[in-house]
Amino acid sequence: MKAWEDRTTEEKEDIIHELCEDEFMQPDIYEDEEFWYVETAHSGCFIVPLFVCQDEKSVWDYCPEYCYPNEELGDIEKCTGCVGRFSAPGYMDCTDWMWAETLDKLLDTMIDWADSSYEYH
Repeated sequence: MKAWEDRTTEEKEDIIHELCEDEFMQPDIYEDEEFWYVETAHSGCFIVPLFVCQDEKSVWDYCPEYCYPNEELGDIEKCTGCVGRFSAPGYMDCTDWMWAETLDKLLDTMIDWADSSYEYH
């Protein structure tokens, strides 16, 4: 079997979709997407695509899901790259958003989550 790192980006994306085909959580993958990169005082950082929060004010409203109570946001930067997460269609369950500069790197991050959950070998 071909090693993960030797596969093309298209092969990697197909594997992730096939791996999750009959699972509760499904991959959501977006290329060349604008997103907010948000730093917090204690929680580290999180990613919010612009199609979720169009402006900085809406990022502040979105923040309580990710931050400690009364935690202040640090720097908020608008970036462009590939974003993805796993979500359960029809439910509110989802992972945090992940990001990378390229689709190939994003898929590498996403397979780590999928592998620990769905045992890709």
